[in-house]
Formats: sequence, structure tokens, C-alpha cells
Amino acid sequence: YFGYAALVGSKPAEGLAGSPEYAAPEVLSWLEAEIRPSEVSGIPYGGKCDVWSAGVTAHVLLCADLHFTLPEAADDEEPDEMELVEAARDTELKFEQPEWQSA
Repeated sequence: YFGYAALVGSKPAEGLAGSPEYAAPEVLSWLEAEIRPSEVSGIPYGGKCDVWSAGVTAHVLLCADLHFTLPEAADDEEPDEMELVEAARDTELKFEQPEWQSA
């Protein structure tokens, strides 16, 4: 499913928007800032983050999989947002997987 979105104008956007699985690292920084406001501040972002999200969407369409492994959740529950953010943010992007041989 897709999350909510934000309209980005001429000024950099601030705050969380979108689905963690598809969001750029700058957007994900705002979730951390909401959880630990005294330790972390979010990174302002612009329309270039949409290019990241479009790239993730293209990867899913071409490979039928996300570019990172979803974290395991206990008792068949969905992982929480922070676990998704950490998995998406901390992944090392590689395009040598077998999925790309036929793309």
C-alpha cells in the first residue's frame, strides 16, 4: 500500500511523507526526528526525492522485489515503521543480483 504524500513547492519540504519502502533517505530522516527529536533532526528535501521513489518503483516493476530485505516481524505481524526505515536506509545498493540478468 502507499502512504500519504506532500506537495513540494519552491521551498524545501520538511516532515514525513510517503511509504517508508519507497521514500528517499532524506524523507526517512523525519521519522527518526519524530521518534528522537532531541537527538536527530530531519533533512529538508525537494523534488529529487521523487526520482528516488520512481527508481524504487521501477526496480519493483522490473524485479518484482524491493531493493532491500524486509525485516522479520514477530508473530506474523508487520514490521514497525522504524524497522522499515532502518532496512531501507542502511541497505547497500547492488545491481548484480540474478534479477537484473534478464532486465
